[in-house]
Amino acid sequence: MAEPKQDCACHNKSCSRNGNCQACRAHHHSKGGLTRCEQNSRKAKPKPAP
Repeated sequence: MAEPKQDCACHNKSCSRNGNCQACRAHHHSKGGLTRCEQNSRKAKPKPAP
């Protein structure tokens, strides 16, 4: 039986790595990408004023 998933900020519940942030980061970073959480945090940062 699989272990229950821990609380995770990621909303992608269909991902088999959801709840295991270390495995999620390792998977996405190995492909040169960002996790959903990293993508969302970059979008949320305000742009600097000119």
